[in-house]
Amino acid sequence: MAEDGRTLLRFDNFPDHPKVDRHHYHTPDGVSDDIEYTGLKAHVQKFYTEMDDRCER
Repeated sequence: MAEDGRTLLRFDNFPDHPKVDRHHYHTPDGVSDDIEYTGLKAHVQKFYTEMDDRCER
C-alpha cells in the first residue's frame, strides 16, 4: 500500500471475485488475475518479486 492509501499490489485469497480463482491479486488499476498458490514461501517470494518489478518501473 502506498503512503496515501492506494493499493500498489495486494495478494488476495478470499473467494469474492467470480471471474478469478480464490488466489488472485489486485493492482492500482483494480485488475485482478489468478495466481498459482504452491505454498507460503513461494507465495511470499512471488509477492516480493512482483513488488521489486513494480518499484523499478
